[in-house]
Amino acid sequence: MVQCESDRLLHPTWVRGECSIPSRAFRPTGGQNSLSSRKKKNMTFHVWQRGEPTESSIGGVRQPTAQAPEIPVADIELFLTPLLACGEGGKRLGYGGGYYDQLFSNSKGYRLGLGYDFQRANGWENEPQDYPLHAFLSESGLVFFR
Repeated sequence: MVQCESDRLLHPTWVRGECSIPSRAFRPTGGQNSLSSRKKKNMTFHVWQRGEPTESSIGGVRQPTAQAPEIPVADIELFLTPLLACGEGGKRLGYGGGYYDQLFSNSKGYRLGLGYDFQRANGWENEPQDYPLHAFLSESGLVFFR
């Protein structure tokens, strides 16, 4: 699995560098770091600060504990989104769980895909439940789709 290290894109005071967490979202006010957690088929986002506890999730990914305060998805304005591939028009090929499409169906937040240039690809069809990205950020720069 290849994934862009989003830690390097963010202000260092917001990130716990030794923690590998694939999705992050930020509240519109307060500057609190929010990390994702999976509950069955849904993703939830929780306030998390440096030094607070995390627990292991699918694939050993660290996530906030269940006791961390949850942030309503409607309050999130920006989703830094992992992917396997990004296609024309912002098509996103994910990891097959449908977590992000489920999440995006309940949010108006900006969907920014994070990856590397070699993850730009085409050759697959979107499904009706797929939500495209607004933009894609790689080592070559930012590409806007919407």
